[in-house]
This record gives sequence, C-alpha cells and structure tokens, in this order.
Amino acid sequence: MRLRLAIALLLLATFSPAQKTLSPHDISKARQRETVSAKSLSVPEKAREELFKAVTAYSRHDAQASQHHLEASLRIAPDFAEAFSFRGFVEISANRFDAAMDDLQHSLRADPALPITYLYMGSLLNHLGRYDEALASLDRNAQFDPRSWSCAYERARSWLGKHEYEHALVEINRAVALGAEARMGNALRILRGNALYGLKQYDQATAELQAYLSAEPDGKLASVARDLMSHIDRDAIVAEK
Repeated sequence: MRLRLAIALLLLATFSPAQKTLSPHDISKARQRETVSAKSLSVPEKAREELFKAVTAYSRHDAQASQHHLEASLRIAPDFAEAFSFRGFVEISANRFDAAMDDLQHSLRADPALPITYLYMGSLLNHLGRYDEALASLDRNAQFDPRSWSCAYERARSWLGKHEYEHALVEINRAVALGAEARMGNALRILRGNALYGLKQYDQATAELQAYLSAEPDGKLASVARDLMSHIDRDAIVAEK
C-alpha cells in the first residue's frame, strides 16, 4: 500500500509544471507580499527588468526567451538571489533536481531573507523524499507568508510522505480555504483521497476519487484515482473480515 501511495503522490506532484510550486503569476503575487531585504534593494534595476522579462516569457511557455533574459539578469547581478530562486523553480519544473538544489542554495546564501526560496526548497525536498527538511523550509516561508496556499499544499505533501495523514488533511483543507482550487482544480481531491485512505476512512476517500473521475474521467490523474480506488476496495474487504 505504501508503495502505491508513494507512486500516486509522485504523479500528483509532477503531472503539471505549473502545479508543482507556483505559476509565474503566483510568483509575482508572492513577491508583493514579501519583506524586502537590504540585499534585495541593492540589486540594479536593469537586472530586475531582465528577471521580469524572464518570468513573463516563462508564463508564455517561451523557454528560450526566458533563459535568455534570466542569464542576462545574472550577468548584471551575479549574486541576484531572486534570479537564482526563479531558476531553481524552473529546474524543479524540468525535474533537474541537482541543478535546482545548487540554484536554491545559492539564492539562500545570497539572501537568507528571501521567503519564496524557502517555498521552492520545500517543494524540492519533497520531491527528494526529505520530508522533515521540507517542513523546516516551509515553516520559514510561512513566517513571511502565512496565507500562501502553495505552502499549505507543499506541507500537505510533506505530511503525506511522513504518513501523518491527519496533519496532511489539515493542510489540504487549509490550502483549499486559501484558494488552491483555483490553481489545482480537481487534483486536490486525489490528494485528499490519499489522506483519507491513510486514515482508513474508505467511504470518504472513495467519494473524493469518484468526484475527480466524474469531473475528469480522462484526466491526467484518472489512472491514479482508479488505482487507489481498487486498493481501497481491497483494504475495505480485508477490514470487514
């Protein structure tokens, strides 16, 4: 069962780059809420303009232009923490986890007070199965941005990885309350179904998975939902004996 749950979580975490951590739109909103550090204020405006162009190009699915502007930003400001942070996000989205770790660590060395880097690091550590470290990083992000649905979502993934299903369910519901459904849609039902399955609340878990399949019978996570439902049926029968 644990292996199946791990596979389901992996698929949920990787099926769409925009849903792994934040979209560029979310990045912009998050930065508006951040505390501006002294190091951030010292970055040349031209470097900031190039980073903005990189984020904009990425949101338009123009990877080549995004990389061009990102490199230009780093040429102007070689220790620009936000640029390294964004490049780390891009690397996570491309499953280049070693490169992402290098960039995010560089970002934190350059500016330990940049909140969004802690969110990206938490996501990366979740991908690597380092859940306690992920929670520690996400706690740092939450100190700066307590109303981040992305942080709650990543915390849910951490708790699921640790098989702490009650904690995971709390964070899933919190992510929904903070607006995660607008970004994640029905995929959150599978995350919740995983948590309820772990709590042996089989009827509720099945209801969540059926709701996903009703909305997206051919969705990217449909096979995950059906696989989990088959395991729920098996475990429910065993529990009744």
